[in-house]
Amino acid sequence: PTAVSGGAHVTDAILQWGVHLTGNAIVRKSLLLEHSGVEENGVVVESVLGPNTHVARGEVTASLLGPSVGFHHQSLVVSVFWPMGRGNVSYGARLGSNHTGRGPDQELWPGEGMFFGLGAAVRFPSDFTGSPYSLLAAGVQTLPQKLEMPFSL
Repeated sequence: PTAVSGGAHVTDAILQWGVHLTGNAIVRKSLLLEHSGVEENGVVVESVLGPNTHVARGEVTASLLGPSVGFHHQSLVVSVFWPMGRGNVSYGARLGSNHTGRGPDQELWPGEGMFFGLGAAVRFPSDFTGSPYSLLAAGVQTLPQKLEMPFSL
């Protein structure tokens, strides 16, 4: 069953079966698909969380996170289109910003199974869809780019 507890706040959202919101989670104007969840002060605004995707302690805004994305640390995800999912966002990762001064068409497209390490920062626009199961190591900062092969950076 779907559960909203522990001070969670939900406004204008659609929650499918098995969704869990707890620990002062905030969800606004979003769609959470089956067995996804937000917990421990996580914030999801104007976004879609795919099945089995979980957000804790971080912020997701104007994004689509596909199935099985792990996001359990204080991080920022803004304007990310990740339909294939199956990845991880580590502590301190900065995937986008809503204060860049750039046009609204700037976004990140991670590849399936991508792993963003501690404090990784990705500049927009970036497209990693051609490089599935890649790793951005701790502290890496990327320039706007398109990569067409798996890598570890």
